[in-house]
Amino acid sequence: METFSWTRVIRPNLVGFRFLGLWPKGSTLYKANLYTLYSAVIIILLLSVHNLSQVLNIFVVYPDLQNLTETIFITVTNVLTLIKAYYFVKNMSTLKQLMVILESVEFQPRNSQQESLIQPDLTFWKRVSSALVVTVGSCLTAWCSTPLLNDKKQLPFASWYPFGTESSPKYELTYLHQVVSIWCFATTNLSLDTLISALMMFVGGQCDILCDNLRSLKVAPLSSEFCTIFFYLGAAIQEIFLYCWFGNEVQIKSAQIPYAVFESDWTNAPLSDQKNVLIFVMNTQKPIKMSAFNLFYLTLDTYIKILRVSWSYFAVLSTVNASE
Repeated sequence: METFSWTRVIRPNLVGFRFLGLWPKGSTLYKANLYTLYSAVIIILLLSVHNLSQVLNIFVVYPDLQNLTETIFITVTNVLTLIKAYYFVKNMSTLKQLMVILESVEFQPRNSQQESLIQPDLTFWKRVSSALVVTVGSCLTAWCSTPLLNDKKQLPFASWYPFGTESSPKYELTYLHQVVSIWCFATTNLSLDTLISALMMFVGGQCDILCDNLRSLKVAPLSSEFCTIFFYLGAAIQEIFLYCWFGNEVQIKSAQIPYAVFESDWTNAPLSDQKNVLIFVMNTQKPIKMSAFNLFYLTLDTYIKILRVSWSYFAVLSTVNASE
């Protein structure tokens, strides 16, 4: 069976991030190279400057409710896009590690049936993402082309600049800057939104694969696989028993130390020795307990709890398998 590539699904997103300066090559992050300089130019000159000019325009037009509304609704979207891009870059290392883990054998569909389980969600995600791209693209095309139909030299978006934009070539350059900037904003927003939804779709697909694997856990009795698993479980149970039994023995035997002291003829000892005995007894009031990473103690009570929980899980799996 051909290996299923999870990252191939989101390759258009990664290409978009690469173009926007948000995705350095390989598993590395930003370094002192040309791509980092390119990223800084994209983020500062296109995204940040454009967004700052719109924020400043809010303080200019705030007495005019209509202009204020037109400025705010697109500005808020751009600000949220910058915030999402910030957290994306902040967690980029984790995301790149996740991309590597997704391609490992453990997360691959084992057969064509499991691959068919994830295809409906994958197809639906592609359709919704494509529809979103078309809708946003149509909206941006209308925004960017409408001012060209007017006689006045009007910009696509209301913004404030420290210079006049009516004369050439300032108008054309400012117009181009706004168009390129808003398309970068839109590409960033679309790539982030579709990527996050794709990751959630991946989680759902992994749940489907896990459920299918769980349904295929019961093996034929007395088969070679059954015997192998039986002896493996027996060895694991005995191994846990060793730790818990002797850990329990340490606790029991150490608890007898204070009683052993009082069974001696300590009352006839010199006063200094009696004081030392009392200090020793006070320090041995708590028995010695062996623990595993300070999470739980190695005792027979712990061993019994492990067996009870294991049997509960086995009973649940047996019930589910019998109902199917």
